[in-house]
Amino acid sequence: WKESKKTRPLPMPKLNSKFFLKKPSNTILFVLTNKSRYIIRFCQSSQGSKAIIDNVKFPIIFLQSLKFFENVRIRHLKQQNNNKWNIKGRIEKHFPLVKEDQNPSYYDSLSKCCLAVFDHFGTPFLESVQANVPSIVFINKSSYLFRKEFTPFVEKMIQEKILFYNPEEAAIHVNQNYNDIVEWWKGDSLQKLVQDFVRLHAYTTEDWMDIWCEEFLNDN
Repeated sequence: WKESKKTRPLPMPKLNSKFFLKKPSNTILFVLTNKSRYIIRFCQSSQGSKAIIDNVKFPIIFLQSLKFFENVRIRHLKQQNNNKWNIKGRIEKHFPLVKEDQNPSYYDSLSKCCLAVFDHFGTPFLESVQANVPSIVFINKSSYLFRKEFTPFVEKMIQEKILFYNPEEAAIHVNQNYNDIVEWWKGDSLQKLVQDFVRLHAYTTEDWMDIWCEEFLNDN
């Protein structure tokens, strides 16, 4: 991402194409995370037992408020059990019929969903927006501290109903727009925000290899 005028960001090679601006299916891909049980580094996200609020309580509230529960596919991180919070088990205790996305490829699942939902602000969300997949994220406001330069994007994402601090409000937004989710995502102001956001904070292009080569070969 671009930090200042001194920063020359290079495109991410991992995901280098936009998937679609259409509704390929009725699937809502719900991507959950889990933080370490112990503080292993200082970062602006949920730490320690606060994960029970951010990654258990909030997702449960979202699912309880969602009208299209039967279309949800939950995707857990592989290291869920290793972090010993048992996020998967806690969610399934409340929703024993919830369906799990077991596709080994996150990108394949992303390309086949009509909406991607995230309980954390992280790389999977960035990659979803980068691919121009309809996306929303809800987070615990007290768990995140954004840089001053990034604050305008936070405010705009709240205005465009991409970012929520309340999981119930996120679910209400999905309930109201699910049947026309692509039309919502294709809105002019929202698409401009996505383009500006990706350009500065999740830069990618199909020509990424040429740009990397040019940058290093011509660097003085």
